[in-house]
Amino acid sequence: MVNLAPTEYKKGDSAPMVTGQEQLQQVVQALKEWMKSVQK
Repeated sequence: MVNLAPTEYKKGDSAPMVTGQEQLQQVVQALKEWMKSVQK
């Protein structure tokens, strides 16, 4: 498993106000960026 955005996970861990949905969107966005870079 590639750790795409460790800072995002750290932010989520230290900020309980962040909802699961927001975290999910961040992960999806990171995955999209990663897929773009892989397809080049």
